[in-house]
Amino acid sequence: ERWRTCTLVALVDGVLDAGMAVRLEKMRPEHARSIAWIDKQIATASRGMDTLEKRVTEWADEVNLGTIGMACAIAWLQFRHSDHDWLSTRPQLRTWYESFNQRDSLQITMPDQTR
Repeated sequence: ERWRTCTLVALVDGVLDAGMAVRLEKMRPEHARSIAWIDKQIATASRGMDTLEKRVTEWADEVNLGTIGMACAIAWLQFRHSDHDWLSTRPQLRTWYESFNQRDSLQITMPDQTR
C-alpha cells in the first residue's frame, strides 16, 4: 500500500514539476522565452495526466497523500495553465476529480480566482 501511494506521489510531483517549469518560463521576458521548452514541459505534464487517466481507478476510493496530491495538481494546472483543457480527453480522471473535489477540505483550500 505504501509503495502504491509513493508511486502516485512521485507521478504527481513529476506533473507539477513540468507545470512549474512552464510557469517559470512564461515569467521570463517574452523575447527570452523558449517555446520549445514550454512545449516539451506541457507534453511531459500531459503524459503524466494520461498515466493518471489510465490508473485512476486504482485509487478511486482512497484518500491518502497521493490522491490529495492528485486533486491539488489538477486544480493547480487548471488554475495556472487554464489555456489547456486538462480533463476533456481524460473522462475517468475528470469524473474522479469532480467527485473528490467536493470534499470540504478541498473546497476551503481552493485558490482565490480573483488574485
